[in-house]
Amino acid sequence: MLIPFKLIRHRIRKMQSFVNYIFLEVICKAPKLKEHYPDFTLDMVKVDFYKDFLKNHGNLLDTLSAIYQIVQGLPGQDIKTLRRAVLVNNQIRELCIGIHQPVTYYELSRINKGLSDCIRKFCSNLYQNATLKSTSQKKYPTLKDYYKNIVGCDTTCHCCGLDRISNRYNSIRSPFDHFLPQSLYPFTTLNTHNLVPTCEHCNRYKHDKDTLFIQKPGRAGKERIKAFYPFRHDIPEIRIKIKVQGNCDLEKIQPQDIDMQIDCNDHPQELSNWKRLYDIDTRYKAECCSPNMKNNLEQYRMIKQGGMPHNEIINIYKANQYAFPKNPIHGMYARKRAACAGTRTFKLNSHKIL
Repeated sequence: MLIPFKLIRHRIRKMQSFVNYIFLEVICKAPKLKEHYPDFTLDMVKVDFYKDFLKNHGNLLDTLSAIYQIVQGLPGQDIKTLRRAVLVNNQIRELCIGIHQPVTYYELSRINKGLSDCIRKFCSNLYQNATLKSTSQKKYPTLKDYYKNIVGCDTTCHCCGLDRISNRYNSIRSPFDHFLPQSLYPFTTLNTHNLVPTCEHCNRYKHDKDTLFIQKPGRAGKERIKAFYPFRHDIPEIRIKIKVQGNCDLEKIQPQDIDMQIDCNDHPQELSNWKRLYDIDTRYKAECCSPNMKNNLEQYRMIKQGGMPHNEIINIYKANQYAFPKNPIHGMYARKRAACAGTRTFKLNSHKIL
């Protein structure tokens, strides 16, 4: 993440509380409850809001009934694993910084494939049907409303700093990315700590890439890796140095003409992961080859040759990022760079361009 989002209080958090309650207080206690409740019934749900929600979403009730039957026959150790999946997988910050080890769908499938499949179906239905397509949107929280509140008026993608996202005034929202992929990690579907508004490109580049594990060439198994927590309080200082070959014709510039170094001294592992997830190197070099960037590079060279110091040029970019959008200095390049550099997230050492 170039720029972290700020966590907000919103009714959508009730949905994760609903998941936690149903699985920790009902499903995981199935072996003890089966004597009085051989089948899953709404009488077992003691919270009125959750009970009412299930009444209005029968597809969830059917799936929970199947899960309840399976868990009744599980040994205690397997139920502990299921509880750990609910509790640990929703500590997104701790997972990102490497404190905890997550539980995957693969681990649940080794316990019982039917259980894993049913939980996957439950989480998918909860996200797709119950929340996004609810016919009672005033009664139950929706992701559309949450999106408007967390994004506000912002139109810059926090994941790449390149592309635009819809803000609260657009009729269609941009995608939510499950930072820990919902296809890999159960019970993370509606955790607000795991829902990140992204541009279309970031959503497609990242897709279902595993955020927490990577496959090292020539090694068996996967290696645990840290990731930038999307809602961290501090802003990582990422430095980008761009050097264009001196004899390069800017009108014909190609990615191979660009030497780009991206570093973050305090978080090298998180930086490497960020670049991998969103294919940052490829996308940033492609941006350098765009017409707007070419104009800006040429403008920069002319101003620099005129004797203006590098820092003063960058300050012009930042101060006028929205003033004259048709001027190359104040165009797309300036807007994107200043959106990051102005917050100390993105430091472009442009003296390396010449």
